[in-house]
Amino acid sequence: MNRKNMANKFLAGVFLLFVLASVLKYFYKELLAVQLFSFVTEAAVVGGVADWFAVTALFTKPLGFPWHTALITRHRGRVINAMADMIEYELLSIQSIKQRVDKIYFVSLLIEWVENKDGKLLLKNLFSKHSEDVLAGIDGENLALYLDEILKIKVRTITITPHIKMAIKWVVMHKKYEQVVSCVVDECINILQKSEIRQLIYQQLLKIREQQTKSIFEKAVFWLAEQTDSINLSQAADVIYEELLAILSEAKQTDHILYKWIYANLLEIIDQLESPGSWLAAIEAWKEVVAKEMDTTQVTTHFAEVALEAIKDSSNSPVWIWLYEQIQNYWDNFTQNQQAQAWLEAGIKQAVHKLIENEHQLIGIIIKSVLNTFSNEDLNQFIEEKAGDDLQWIRINGCVVGGVVGLGLFVFLHFIYDPYVVPTVQGIFR
Repeated sequence: MNRKNMANKFLAGVFLLFVLASVLKYFYKELLAVQLFSFVTEAAVVGGVADWFAVTALFTKPLGFPWHTALITRHRGRVINAMADMIEYELLSIQSIKQRVDKIYFVSLLIEWVENKDGKLLLKNLFSKHSEDVLAGIDGENLALYLDEILKIKVRTITITPHIKMAIKWVVMHKKYEQVVSCVVDECINILQKSEIRQLIYQQLLKIREQQTKSIFEKAVFWLAEQTDSINLSQAADVIYEELLAILSEAKQTDHILYKWIYANLLEIIDQLESPGSWLAAIEAWKEVVAKEMDTTQVTTHFAEVALEAIKDSSNSPVWIWLYEQIQNYWDNFTQNQQAQAWLEAGIKQAVHKLIENEHQLIGIIIKSVLNTFSNEDLNQFIEEKAGDDLQWIRINGCVVGGVVGLGLFVFLHFIYDPYVVPTVQGIFR
């Protein structure tokens, strides 16, 4: 039942009892019970009407009475501020919100949502969508330039001599130097078989001739020898070239002098790897030059194009499949790691506490903003809906308390005041 209607009916009932008491008092004025009934109902009506007036005066002007009525409307700003302060600093204070937050286990809720509430599918779709949006904004040329810079930085920062040192030691320890020497000789033969090597030998012989024939007489003799085919630099270059090929081919034999030289020097390299000024430093310097001068833009451009194309389809791309597998592995490890969960829980609560401290004033701002949009009638209705039942109980209690007080007064007047107090006072003043 609506408490307002109930309070109105209760007051109406008390008033009808008062009317009945007045009628009985007219006919049976001398009866004590009638006097008592009339006195109590009269007091109940007075209490009920007084409380009705007080409660109604909060919202409107009862019976058009203008003084100190419609208090909520008249003091609208103060009422709104008081309500906002009460909610912000008492009902939803910083400490009370923190205490409620501390009772929540965010990580457990997250795991439960991901495992049992289709969270995996939702996160996967969100990840795919945002990743595709990010990839769509990547420029292939800029990515290639970035990869090129990263590659050069990596080449400059990596130290290759320890790997060379390790490889040479491994070769010697496992007696693989025969294969190494064979590979070195084969590479030398491949280099020599290039046509420009023969030309380089010939050019070198020409330089030697120029250095050895400085006088006119020496030049004339050398020219005469060439004309008579006593000296033929071209043939000499061919002979040297063929002899080098033959020497290198024989160098694969373990008893060959060149093989023994390579092996001896290999052992010497092992002994001098740690010495200052070794050839390893030269290799590092050579690496720096290569890193500075090498042109890898074509490689990085091709790689960027292939990479972007490979990850374009987030559903079937091997890259994405591998990435999803890695994410799943990390998630499985996380669900089994209590320490990681405790760390994340502490971090989340710390962040939430910080957010509460920094943004707590928004509660009061929001409440004031919302209440200020209410009209006077809406504000009255809002307050009456929240506290109306208690206010109507005040009216009912007014009738009850008025009747009880009236009963007490009647007992006092008829059984104490009239028989004892009045005679005593009259006796004093006679």
